[in-house]
Formats: sequence, structure tokens, C-alpha cells
Amino acid sequence: MELIEFVHHYEKTIEEMRLAELEDDYRSKNGAPRPKVWSKVLRSAAKVYTNKMFQLFESEFVGCMGVRLKKVSSLDKVHIYEAIEDGRQSVHKIEYNSTSLSISCSCKSFESLGILCRHALKVFDTNNITSLPTRYVLKRWTKEAKKGIVVSNDTGGGTSENSKSARVLHLSELMHEGNSVYDIASLTSSGTKIVKDLLTEAMKRLEKDKDTLVNSGLAGKLPFIGALYKLKAIANLR
Repeated sequence: MELIEFVHHYEKTIEEMRLAELEDDYRSKNGAPRPKVWSKVLRSAAKVYTNKMFQLFESEFVGCMGVRLKKVSSLDKVHIYEAIEDGRQSVHKIEYNSTSLSISCSCKSFESLGILCRHALKVFDTNNITSLPTRYVLKRWTKEAKKGIVVSNDTGGGTSENSKSARVLHLSELMHEGNSVYDIASLTSSGTKIVKDLLTEAMKRLEKDKDTLVNSGLAGKLPFIGALYKLKAIANLR
């Protein structure tokens, strides 16, 4: 395709990818997948990993059932295992430290993909480790991966497409921060009240923000908005 056509196609594809990512983020944030087998390791992994990464991890976890393990040496707290998968001839060596819970496998799955392989998981299972050490749960594969990311306010222009793209990014940032706050606040009545009070204050500040009013089309309509809030307050008292 021609260069101009390519640029338009590229921008459209990027926009579709961002929207798809927002949908995936929402699904991951608002629900955990149901593990195929009951396991503390899988249940904890379902809570922290994104849905797609959990599927990969679950595949490795279930796959460890077909791994045969043999301890070949042991020195102090460091144990060396050999692992062979059913139907395969290759032998993998795993080094496991029972004190620090550090583990490494010759297949280098964790080093390349960022999730533990079935051979390492088999060693953990053999040693009755029922929860993953935090060092083996990389933040970039978790639901909190985007927490703390600062989104640029530079939209690169005033076009509707740029404005839409910027709004998608802003919405994503607010959703990630907001879900964490709501999750914690919902534990108690006092926490819920704190967040509701802060949201009310935030709305009042937004009413005074000129950029927000202009972009939302609410400029000049503050008296009407104020009346709505009064009616809402009266309804709540009833």
C-alpha cells in the first residue's frame, strides 16, 4: 500500500489494539478465571495473573502431572533433580534451594517467558510448596502491571481521533487506579463512606475545571447540574 494509506491503516490498527487491551484489562480486573483443578497454587495465580497469562501458567501446572522426577544429588539445602516428560527423551535439570525457595531449570522457561515451567512446578509440588514465591510472579504479567504508569497528556494534535485515543488512555489509567481503591474500600462501611465523600469532592472540582467542562459539553450548564445533585441528595435522605 502507499505510504499515506499505510499510516492510516497503522493508526486504525493501534486504536483497535488499545480498545481490545482495555477490554482484556476490564475482564481481568473484574473477575478471575476458574481453575480446571482445585489447587492453592492455581487459585492464587488466578487472582494475580491476567486471564491470558493464567491460561499459560495453568497449562504448565497441569502439564507437570506428566513429569517424572528423580533427585540426583543433595548438598546442604541445595537439591538437584532430573525431570523427564512422558513421551519425550530430553532430560531437564532443576536446581532447588529449600531455604530460599529459589529454583532454576535447564529449559530456561522462566528466563525467556517469565512463567515457571512444568519441571520447576513439579519440584515445588514434590516439596509441598503450595504458593508461588513472589520473585516468580513478574509484575508485567499481573493485573497490576499498569498500576503507577503515568499517561502523557500530549495528544499530538486536536483531531477527533487523537482526542479519542487520549480518552481511552485516560480511562484505562482511571480504571486501574479506581478498581484497586473500590476493592479495598468495599471491605468496610467506613472505607465505603471515605471513597464516596472523596468522589463527591472530585465531582465538585471537575465542575470548576474549565477544560473538563469544555470537552464534556457542560459549559454553561452548572446551575442545571447543581439542581440534579440537590435532587439526588434529597432522594438519598428518603
